Amino acid sequence: MKTAKKASGWLERKTTTKKLTNGSNVTYPIVQGDRIADNPQHWYWVYRWEEKTGDAYSDNGYITRAIAIPQTKVEGVRLALSLGWSVEKITLLIRATSHCLKRDRPVPAPYS
Repeated sequence: MKTAKKASGWLERKTTTKKLTNGSNVTYPIVQGDRIADNPQHWYWVYRWEEKTGDAYSDNGYITRAIAIPQTKVEGVRLALSLGWSVEKITLLIRATSHCLKRDRPVPAPYS
């Protein structure tokens, strides 16, 4: 019997452009030189996933959910995605407080 693989979502990078009082536009986060696609410090990051729900507007019944990711957790989320972690485990990793992620303290294991 073949089991279906659960989708674990994807990462998206983004920037924000703001118009200053002098009329010029600034793109955040501010980067000196060219933006590097894989550099977590050069972007704002969002983790997105789809959920099947009865109140979705789409015909297929799925809605897309999203959660902002601190730049310090991007590499951890990338690793979790490559390992096929579930959405629940990845969101737990993202929402874990930063004091839990210090090197002198163990990182709590996501619930299975």
